[in-house]
Amino acid sequence: MIADAEFDPTRLRAAAARKASRPRRKPEAEVVREGIDYIRAQPQSYARKVHGSQFGNAGEPDVDASVRGRAVKLECKAPDGGKPTAVQMAALRRWQAAGAIAGWFTNTGHVEELLDHVDDTYPEYVTDLERPGCSCARHQNIP
Repeated sequence: MIADAEFDPTRLRAAAARKASRPRRKPEAEVVREGIDYIRAQPQSYARKVHGSQFGNAGEPDVDASVRGRAVKLECKAPDGGKPTAVQMAALRRWQAAGAIAGWFTNTGHVEELLDHVDDTYPEYVTDLERPGCSCARHQNIP
């Protein structure tokens, strides 16, 4: 027999209210879609989602793009999803070494920061992979 305390409507309503008051966690798939849509809205740009599988290379970035002829490789993390794994960071470093703009993002603001450097030449501009987006003085409001 189930005790009535388990079905106390006051307690159940309070639990539902606590759950409803928490902000909705934006899933990574939604953040990826927003990033791709942002890139596609730029002139001379195309982006697509890279779907990982057992047949692909491990750690390949989520977004494969070209902006004004420059390769762009981006890894997406949910806003509270932490940092890319070591394998993902290694893949981003390989793309950087080949001259692509490579980085990771948790929102479209980070994508915008990274794309601001499309016309910068390699190796003068290389993204700092320790944080999402760009860490240059211009984007960090450092005089």
